Amino acid sequence: IIGVFSMLLLALHKQLHVLFALLALIGGSAGAAIADVTIDACVAQNSIHHPPLAADMQSLCGFSSSIGALLGFSVSGFLVHHIGAQ
Repeated sequence: IIGVFSMLLLALHKQLHVLFALLALIGGSAGAAIADVTIDACVAQNSIHHPPLAADMQSLCGFSSSIGALLGFSVSGFLVHHIGAQ
């Protein structure tokens, strides 16, 4: 919720003061960091219960994160190309 609200504030507010824009960027980064730490905690907890699968779970987590980043960057590039920079 922190990241979504921060990014919507940046996207929808035309005359945002620099300080509030900086706080919104920090909020967006905090939202991503919180999600990353939560996933790492879940993988660590599951690794305790299923030790033989620990390496596979971490690899799957990293692979999924990379695929999500590639898809996000691809969609972002497509939208900037067709809509233009704002």
